[in-house]
Amino acid sequence: MLFLLFLLSVNSQKTVNVCTSRRPVFLFNGILGSSLSANISNYGSNEVDSACWEHQATNQRVWASYDLLNPSTRKCIPQYLQMHYDVDTHQMRNAENVELYYPNANSVNGVSTISPDPITKNLLRLYADIVDNLQAIGYEDMYDLQVAATDWRVMKQSTVWTQNIKKNIETAFNIANKKVILVGHSMGGLTISDFLEDMGQKWVDKYIQRVVSISTPWLGAVKTIKALLEGDNADLPKEVIPLDLFLNASRTFESVYAMAPNELYYKTENGLLSAKELVKLLDSFKDEVDEKGDFVNNALKLSKRNYKKRGVKYPLTCMHGHNVNTFVGYQMVNGLLEKVYENEGDGTVESQSLSYCDQLGMENFVGLTIYGASHVGILKSDSVIKIIQEYACDEVDYVPEPLTFWEKVIVIAYEIFNFFVELFD
Repeated sequence: MLFLLFLLSVNSQKTVNVCTSRRPVFLFNGILGSSLSANISNYGSNEVDSACWEHQATNQRVWASYDLLNPSTRKCIPQYLQMHYDVDTHQMRNAENVELYYPNANSVNGVSTISPDPITKNLLRLYADIVDNLQAIGYEDMYDLQVAATDWRVMKQSTVWTQNIKKNIETAFNIANKKVILVGHSMGGLTISDFLEDMGQKWVDKYIQRVVSISTPWLGAVKTIKALLEGDNADLPKEVIPLDLFLNASRTFESVYAMAPNELYYKTENGLLSAKELVKLLDSFKDEVDEKGDFVNNALKLSKRNYKKRGVKYPLTCMHGHNVNTFVGYQMVNGLLEKVYENEGDGTVESQSLSYCDQLGMENFVGLTIYGASHVGILKSDSVIKIIQEYACDEVDYVPEPLTFWEKVIVIAYEIFNFFVELFD
């Protein structure tokens, strides 16, 4: 292994320009976009299958986990993630004796990849390429490169979460004496928008240099409705992840409903069902989540973001893919729902939702459409990486240079090597 690393080092040419004056960067994740672990304390109620309690553990990896590949344990993962309606508090809660949390504190490790180990990291890369390239120019994890990780099952983050992120941003600002860059992927862009609205204009002007939103569904996504009606397996083979494996669990996630098409702005044509008609389809099951459907109704209200009433402005760069085959809606044919796909989106979100950012009236707005880039694949784009490096480095005439192919190979090889060293140490 050491010899391999030596050969790779010799054959690679260093092109990355190290930055000595760096603005702090915070990464915000989207749905499924961060790792989750659980403390499963003891045998619990019938909210989790009795066979799953045999796997009880502290700090057990839930998302993503190799248990998903094991037919005997696969069903346990959505049961650990599923939330339950509390009739007393009228709020959703975790399953009894299951405590879920982001396991990596302020570290970006849990949003860089959701892989359980470096060996499979390349298959489940999220922010990994952005993180690798920022670290290559001098960024340090948990110092000037941090995460604002969320429980992606929830859209409205807690007061505790909000205050922690506020404090972390202020601390990073004070240490670096520089304003902060916020980067959000998918729902993470909406989380940033909500967070900054809560902070107010004066705070934003003092601490925030720029927001970079990537693949953000500003008006929601029709795919949300399909996922709630029949399930979704992130386009993985059905033999690996059955389509309906997470169906019951996802119906208890506030964040999923919050991604429904925004009835205030979403437009449809050519016989496609309107946003209001799409949301109406959810009536078929919402009383199964809670008796009166209160949770579903309240969660759906979060999808109706009224951008005209939002007053906080900030410099915004909005990047998204396009010209990828995308589910754009349903149409009624002979009394049956028929799915419609077009090359009008990034494979997950439709173009009208992705591009709505240019109508938000933000300061110093920059928009970038990358043709052929998918919802997650865009995070590997050199164009995206260059822009983030350029914003992050506070040096005059700094020229961003993403890692070359061989440099990427070296990074991955070192991670795998260190993994085995720790494993056998």
